[in-house]
Amino acid sequence: MLGKKKKLKIEFVSRIKGVADMFPVLEASQYKRKWVKTAMANYKENHKEMQKKTHVVRCPGIFSLLNKGYILTSWFDVVIPPIDAQLDNVVKWIPKRDGQIKTLVKINSPLNVIAPKGVKLLYLPIPYPDQFDFDCSMGILDPAESMELNVQLNWYKEDGEVMIKAGTPLAHLIPLYDGE
Repeated sequence: MLGKKKKLKIEFVSRIKGVADMFPVLEASQYKRKWVKTAMANYKENHKEMQKKTHVVRCPGIFSLLNKGYILTSWFDVVIPPIDAQLDNVVKWIPKRDGQIKTLVKINSPLNVIAPKGVKLLYLPIPYPDQFDFDCSMGILDPAESMELNVQLNWYKEDGEVMIKAGTPLAHLIPLYDGE
């Protein structure tokens, strides 16, 4: 028998009062990228000439991804200074992209996830971001094992400091459902 699939409730709560209110985990569709606004304006301005041409705003694959899941943001301003490579038994085995520093930067978050049994979160880098100094390491969080929404960042800037302002997107979280 076919029926509507019930949407399982996922909650994000904070161990520090007010953080979840000031810097909530966003539905992905709420996060607005600067480049998307510019591309949309270009398309609206030129859509008559572009009827038979391809434009990024007409790509369903990109925009379906941008609107799936949740966006975890930084809950505080943090300055990351130049980083020395420190090899340890975790990061030395993980493949690196060109330009990626060997050290991972861990951002501890006071946010936790409460999810129904069988729901896990796939951690992904922010797709099509506005900045490129860092991206999130990929992995799966099983709230049955740990509820903490911490982020491991791959770092790409060797020289100079980088300010990550409160509210900066850090990770794209996509729910994975076991079973049906």
